[in-house]
Amino acid sequence: MKMVDKNENLKQLQKVEYQMLKDFDKFCRENDIEYCLTYGTLIGAVRHKGFIPWDDDIDVFVKAEDYLKLESIFNEKQTDGKYFLQTVKTDIYNWNLWDCVRLNNTAYHIGDWDYSRINSGIFIDIFPLADFPSEKKEVRKVVLWHRICNILAKDNVIGNKKRDFSYGTLGKILSALSKMIPENVRIRLLQKYMYKILNYKSDSGLCFSTVRTTAVFPKEWFKENVLLDFEDGKYPCPKQYDAFLRNVYGDYMQLPKESERAGHGKVEVCFDTTKE
Repeated sequence: MKMVDKNENLKQLQKVEYQMLKDFDKFCRENDIEYCLTYGTLIGAVRHKGFIPWDDDIDVFVKAEDYLKLESIFNEKQTDGKYFLQTVKTDIYNWNLWDCVRLNNTAYHIGDWDYSRINSGIFIDIFPLADFPSEKKEVRKVVLWHRICNILAKDNVIGNKKRDFSYGTLGKILSALSKMIPENVRIRLLQKYMYKILNYKSDSGLCFSTVRTTAVFPKEWFKENVLLDFEDGKYPCPKQYDAFLRNVYGDYMQLPKESERAGHGKVEVCFDTTKE
C-alpha cells in the first residue's frame, strides 16, 4: 500500500471527497434524511463557494433522529460495497464519538495514530446534533456520559498511548478504573453511553454535537436549511449559518495566518489500497 503526502495531492483528495459528498447527498435525499454542511465545510461554502483551499475533509451535521436512521440503513443499502458507515457498533475499535462515511479500499492516516484495527478510508465526518439539557442536574449527567465515552474510546479501546486524553482528576480516576475492565465490556459500555446521548430528549431548545459538550447551540439555528454553492453544486446549510459560524470561529470571513492553514496537519493518504 503506497501512502502519499496529503499536501502534495490535496486537489486529488478534495476531488475524491467531493464525489463522496455528492453520493452522500443523493443517499440522504433518496432516504429522507436531513443533513447540513458544518464547520470548515460550511465556511468553505460561505467564504469560498467550495473547499477552503487547504481543507482536507468534509463535515456535516445530522440531527439525532436522522442520525440513528442513517446508522440503521446505510451499510445495508451499500450493496456495491463502495462505502462503509463507521460507528461505535460497526467498527468497535473506532475511537471517534461520531460516525464517518469511509471510502473502502483507500486510507487516510493522520500523524502517527494507530490505524491497525479500524477502517481508515478517506472519510466524511458525520456529527450528530443531540439534545442538551438546561437543568444543572441533567447537564452534569449528560456531560458525565460524554466523558465516559471519550475515555473509553480514546484512552482504552484502541490502547494507543499517544492519544493521551483526560478530564483532570475525574478523568484520571475513570481512566484508571476503565483499564481494569475487560476490553469487550469497555466496548459495550461505550456503545451504551453513546446511545444514551443520542436518544436523550430535552425540551431545552438546545443541542450539541459529540465533538464536545462545551459547544452548545440553539436548535433554532438548525431548524431550516438553505442551499449554498459548494464546488459545482448546491448543498444544504443551516439558514442561520452566520450565527453558528460566528459563535464557533468569530470573524470566520477573515482568512487565518498562512501558518495556520494546515487542515489536519500531517496526513498521508492512499487512493487505492488494492494496489501493491
